[in-house]
Amino acid sequence: MSARSPTATTATPFKLGATTVEVPAHGTAQVKVTAEPNAIGMYSGTVIATGTKVSVRTGIGMQVEPEKRGLKLTFTGSDGKPAQNAFAGVIDLDTEEQRNYDISGGSLDLRLEKGRRYTVVTLLADQDGTVVMAADPEFTLNADRTFAAEYAAQHDAKFGEHFALPVLYGTELAWMPYGQVSRFTLPFHRTEYYTPGDTGWYPSFVQYKWPPEGFNDLDQFFFGQTTVYRAGQKTSDQWNAGVFGAGLNPDGDYSWREGDLLQLSTGLFEDGVTGRHFIGEYVAPQAKLYRDGKEIHSADYITPNIEVPADGKESEYRYTITADREPTMTTLSTRVSAEWRFRSKTPKPGKRPVLPLLAIKINPKLDDRNRAAVGHMRIPLHLQRQDGSPDLKVTTLTVEISYDDGRTWLSTLVHPSGKGDWSAETRHPAGTRGKFASLRVKAADTGGNAFTETVIRAYEIK
Repeated sequence: MSARSPTATTATPFKLGATTVEVPAHGTAQVKVTAEPNAIGMYSGTVIATGTKVSVRTGIGMQVEPEKRGLKLTFTGSDGKPAQNAFAGVIDLDTEEQRNYDISGGSLDLRLEKGRRYTVVTLLADQDGTVVMAADPEFTLNADRTFAAEYAAQHDAKFGEHFALPVLYGTELAWMPYGQVSRFTLPFHRTEYYTPGDTGWYPSFVQYKWPPEGFNDLDQFFFGQTTVYRAGQKTSDQWNAGVFGAGLNPDGDYSWREGDLLQLSTGLFEDGVTGRHFIGEYVAPQAKLYRDGKEIHSADYITPNIEVPADGKESEYRYTITADREPTMTTLSTRVSAEWRFRSKTPKPGKRPVLPLLAIKINPKLDDRNRAAVGHMRIPLHLQRQDGSPDLKVTTLTVEISYDDGRTWLSTLVHPSGKGDWSAETRHPAGTRGKFASLRVKAADTGGNAFTETVIRAYEIK
């Protein structure tokens, strides 16, 4: 007998019950073959019987599987019945292999290798349009196990979409499910439930165009920061809330100079929450860059990368951008303009220093229609810099308010409220009810870096 192991080397996992056998004329004889494999895999072999002028070859084989345990996934809809539309991704954390399953009957039974570490991420699309995402972030499968995803509560859902993508160890574990699977008329309030512990959640919000325009139906898209929740923790978040204004791309050093290339990663319609990022359409955008008072770049689009002349010593730069928004999209932040002043020179080869840009985030407390009441108004302000930028003292910070779309301006009282934080105090007169407040912010630091922003129709007054 000859045999091969899973590694294609010669092995002897099979044993014959006898080495000789007598076969009667026109008859048969049997030989028992037993197997004693020492590894998981496929084994094959051949039993060869020879006699006088006769040779018989019989193929044999076996598959040795690892010990397995059961993993049952169940999905229950808001009506208490098995959900008919669900998805699950099961990841073997030891091999980093992921298998995805579409589930239509409310449950899925799997047999997986015992002793391995797994992650389960699921999405349940309920009959009422609600999407429930759940995850079992990490477990070792030593015994049969059940994971249940249920519609936990009726949501007070009423045209936008909010969802969060599960993240484990910095890796997004599922697809991004935007695509109008859980959209509601704006404004809406909703209670969401998240798996606590090691699972992080990467949140996003979409506002859709109406009427739809085909494939690209996005008015604006906001991305947040990954958040890990504790068991029992209750928190509240507000999305799509004013003031939508200028800002820097968060969580990085995205504005820099390399050789004579400037990268200016700035935006005009970010929301007031530091750490969020906006993607959307600009109307009539304009961008200009000045070097020592002379215009060196002008475009009717906003690009982050601009070639500049070589600077043996520091030159003074002034970067301005402005854009409008479609009136069918929103009545707020209908035009935003911003200006950054900074100094820069050509760095040494191989170096890419960050640019010392600053911005002021404006984050007042507004109602769910982005309105403020007449009377006293406190407007929180937060200093935004990028990673690696020098932490220079802010020497000037002013805020002005306008009730006639920027034709005339009134001062506000600005005072510090913490490190990197200020508040602007103002009072909306009774006669401004039904009008819009526009804001103009100016800031400068000890390094000569400056920021100016004008937001037309920052919020409405009710």
